[in-house]
Amino acid sequence: MRHRKARRPCFDIQRPMGEWGQVTLFRTDDLDALERAIRNLCLEEGLVAVPYVRRKRETWDRMQYGTGATSDRWALAIGAGRGGWSVVKTAPLELLAEPGTTREHRLGLIARVLGCEALHVSLYDGTAMVSAQASPTGGVVLSGYSMDGTSFHGVEIAEERLMPRIEGPGIPPSIMEALEHFTSDGFNELIKQLAGEHWLDVSLKLIEGDEVPSARVLSFARPSMETMPPLRVKLAVEEHPLGTRYVLDEGIWITDSRIDAASSALGADFVAKVARWLEVPVALEPGVPRSLFCVRAQPGEYTPRDGFETELLSLGDDGGSELLLHTARDLGIAELEERSPHQRRHLVARLTHALVGARTNGPAVYRDFERVFDEPTTHAVGTFAGERLVTAWWRLGRSAVAIEGREVFELPGLCTAISATPRQVTLALVTPSHVNGRSQGYRQDDHTVTVVIDVDTGFTQASAQGAMQPPPGVEGLPSLCDAVGLEPVAYSASGARCLARTDTRSYFVGKRHVARVLP
Repeated sequence: MRHRKARRPCFDIQRPMGEWGQVTLFRTDDLDALERAIRNLCLEEGLVAVPYVRRKRETWDRMQYGTGATSDRWALAIGAGRGGWSVVKTAPLELLAEPGTTREHRLGLIARVLGCEALHVSLYDGTAMVSAQASPTGGVVLSGYSMDGTSFHGVEIAEERLMPRIEGPGIPPSIMEALEHFTSDGFNELIKQLAGEHWLDVSLKLIEGDEVPSARVLSFARPSMETMPPLRVKLAVEEHPLGTRYVLDEGIWITDSRIDAASSALGADFVAKVARWLEVPVALEPGVPRSLFCVRAQPGEYTPRDGFETELLSLGDDGGSELLLHTARDLGIAELEERSPHQRRHLVARLTHALVGARTNGPAVYRDFERVFDEPTTHAVGTFAGERLVTAWWRLGRSAVAIEGREVFELPGLCTAISATPRQVTLALVTPSHVNGRSQGYRQDDHTVTVVIDVDTGFTQASAQGAMQPPPGVEGLPSLCDAVGLEPVAYSASGARCLARTDTRSYFVGKRHVARVLP
């Protein structure tokens, strides 16, 4: 039987972006029973009640960007809503809609205890929405889509429910009518009818420990555990066109937005070292590093150390983990300090994904992939001109161009497309209308030039060629690479090599494997 590919939902592109919000509702006016059910659930998951106190919000705070599993502190505000509903606002923001330790949605567990309907709605950037609705028996139905597509905290949303729905007992029809107009209109009507606008900013108050008038506030934390002594590593500091990069143990790269490894072998050495430090068992099968989003920022609370600069390293935008990074540039050393002993396994798992990768289980035609260039960038392209590998990547205001066998050179603008023949390579270069240290953006009408380069002589000339077509693609073909996460981009003319990428900034080249024929 052929399986139909799931249709990816279209975002609400007609609506201004920037509107975010979350709300959880229970169709009951018994706040005592609701508070008791929530308290029992939190205690059953291993947390303990703690005083609700003021705290400084981190730049990438786990209570705001994390999940119930990755945040060591939970806070909830409970109060009366409208139309027979009670409101719960949480930090982390989707705490009650997530699956708990039993893998059941917490929303359904509480709904079953209370014998009532429950609803959680998240609005993302004004363009995407997920709705989780629970029945009095505890069953939960998801609809809509998030910024990550059809997955919500590891649960796939059924294809037939990719358009968000908010309807059922106790829900005014005006909410669904507004939702059919725009997702943000539906969310605003939901708040107006069932909660009240004074609930909108309550989650941010919970993160910082601010007073929440007319609400019952619950605060929980994971039990305290003894932390390991800091782990010392080598440190080098590099300056690049797109900013400063730390290099730990001669191969682990940390910028202000990514953590990556020069190679999976160096990544495996580092992860094994961290795993021994934290006493976490780990099995490593190096593929290619897949990198991970990270944020370096001054921590809200820490003890200063003489001779060291301290930053909070937040890893991952989907729950992630945290470390304190103490750097002594003059001494060429750094120390890692664990932030939460409860997150040790999760931290090692995230580092393994980012720095080591994994091998594929199936047969592989191309193996031994190596990184093509080691400079930090936000965008790159690549192809083969015959047997020669050609790549281009963004530097601030310019693109670096590398033709195998020749010195790297620069051309003005952002290289957005590349194509080649055995003798020539053609690049489309755009002058972006928006540039900063981390990213660049361009419009359709931004100035574009097409440049043709002779790969033998290096002679470069502008071309009158119109819009470029991408090089012959490999889209739709099965991945023939031996590492998880690699997407083939181009093959050399003889088929001896394959250029592949893990994202728009990380390219790897591998060699064709010829199977030995046994006599």
